[in-house]
Amino acid sequence: MSTSSGQRPLRPAARLIYRLITFIALLSVSALLLGSMGGWYWPFDLFAHFRVHSTFALLVCAIALLSLRDFRGGVIAILAAVLGALPLVDYLVPSREPLELESSGSLRVLSLNAWFRNDDPNRLVEYLETSGADVIVLQELSEDEGRALHARLKVYPYAFVEGASASDAVLLSRWPISASDVVPLVSDGVGVIRATIDWQGKSFTLIGAHLHWPIGPRSAERRNSELAGLALLAQSQHEPLVILGDFNITPWSSHFETFLQVSGLRDCARGNGLDPTWPSQFILAGIRIDHCFMSAHWRALDAHTGPHVGSDHRPMIVELELRQARQ
Repeated sequence: MSTSSGQRPLRPAARLIYRLITFIALLSVSALLLGSMGGWYWPFDLFAHFRVHSTFALLVCAIALLSLRDFRGGVIAILAAVLGALPLVDYLVPSREPLELESSGSLRVLSLNAWFRNDDPNRLVEYLETSGADVIVLQELSEDEGRALHARLKVYPYAFVEGASASDAVLLSRWPISASDVVPLVSDGVGVIRATIDWQGKSFTLIGAHLHWPIGPRSAERRNSELAGLALLAQSQHEPLVILGDFNITPWSSHFETFLQVSGLRDCARGNGLDPTWPSQFILAGIRIDHCFMSAHWRALDAHTGPHVGSDHRPMIVELELRQARQ
């Protein structure tokens, strides 16, 4: 075997490395192709979540193939990596949209799947106390756990925890909550919490969600149905809207893009990087499944993840600015 015609055959060790690199490149290309067909078959959609990893692997393989003088294979790997990277550009390139000249300040929202196995509640409380968040949505907490946490967090005098059993989410706020309820999305799926929050003389609607994880055909269908129901709910809201939580989906899924198109919302992370949120224990191999979406009333100033706080998720923190009404 040789890397190209006219080249001296590779030594056994180099041949083994060459085959391994080729296998990884083919595997990465296959993952990208199968992920693009996630709307047809639920297992394919799982491959879409690893677009960043597949693209990075292709870049590494391209460099390795070129170093082994397989120029054709290296160029093909580069082209495949470029195609894989195209959807990532919107997240890596900062927005050039100018800030409002007159701003009433920013709103900081925080979402975290607190994890039902979290055995370090003190660490969680300490982090939330110093997070500076105006509004917090936590998932995987019972109503009793939500009440106990709220009692310890004196900096958040307002809360909505009564809907935890139907939504798997609780809300903590520095600002008054003038209305709150649980909205069912589909008949056999989870509900979401919805609250109207009075903030600096204005009001906005906040929705907190924790959707099903897409493992298995029935659970994947539930998650997709919940996304569709959430998109319709977003359409019906006319005030400034923020939706955040654990959606068990990444931006590279076709179902994610469909949700954005139908709902008319924007992903707050676009232009703010590719920070993964899960699993927090192996964050370099992680994926972003926790999200914040906003209506056109807002602009996202920043979106980033927080530290490991005993959960298998990292906190997601988003800084929002309310656009000034045009006169």
